Amino acid sequence: MKEVVSFLVRVGKLKRMPRMGWLTVGIPLGIVENVAEHSMRVNYSALLLGMLAKKRGLEIDEAKLLKMATIHDLPETTFMDVGGEARNIIGRENRVEYEREGLKLAVNELPDDIKKEIIGLWEEYEERKTLEAKIVWLADKIEMFLQALEYMKLGVRKNVLSEFVEELNNVLEKVKSDRDLKEFKSILESILEEIDHT
Repeated sequence: MKEVVSFLVRVGKLKRMPRMGWLTVGIPLGIVENVAEHSMRVNYSALLLGMLAKKRGLEIDEAKLLKMATIHDLPETTFMDVGGEARNIIGRENRVEYEREGLKLAVNELPDDIKKEIIGLWEEYEERKTLEAKIVWLADKIEMFLQALEYMKLGVRKNVLSEFVEELNNVLEKVKSDRDLKEFKSILESILEEIDHT
């Protein structure tokens, strides 16, 4: 089972990898969250959103949802977190291709059936067509917006984080028009309201 140990050691890199988007806007390295911290709250957010969706009567595969949330940033063990201007320069299509190749490297030593499942979950997440993928996407966004709010509460000026507030408004509009996600708009509105009062 050396391949399992090797994989888990690789995943441990995420505990030491800062989220680059925060660094590029000037958040001090000493308080920047790392990718593992981000992923932890994405998992909790996805869990809660999935439970709420199920309560609303939507059919959701909760095990798949949590697996997807857990692996959504796994390619970053190869390519690190690409944020800020670099993300815009690279573009979504190129970034997805780089991440796809990074994911393949990350799972390369795992048994074929597990490797295939992880890659399949990641591809589904990137396509954002299934309810599970949409919820993980939203959980990822919610986590980012909550982190921006926390930085504001620590004294980071709003103008430093203005691009994240703008993104929050853009995501809110997308959520309002998505029949699967529109019930979650109040979560985003609550974050926006809290940001306005900070």
